[in-house]
Amino acid sequence: MNALHIKLPDYPVMDNDRLYKFCVHNSDVRIERSKEGEIIVMSPTGGESSRKSGNILYFLKQYQRKFKNGKVFDSSGGFLLKNKAM
Repeated sequence: MNALHIKLPDYPVMDNDRLYKFCVHNSDVRIERSKEGEIIVMSPTGGESSRKSGNILYFLKQYQRKFKNGKVFDSSGGFLLKNKAM
């Protein structure tokens, strides 16, 4: 998987709201922000990688149901981390 790293100038600041809108307007690609504020555009995964992650997700969900703890999310979920990465 290839990634394109984009460095943005200080203005305009890519705050959480702008990053969200940027992601919505570019929904065909996977976009992340590093803790340094760098925007990372990821290429889509291939079929084999997608199959493997689907299997992992299935087994994690089975584990979560059995022990009734935690939450399971797929790889396209977006999260704001304490270090400001998104």
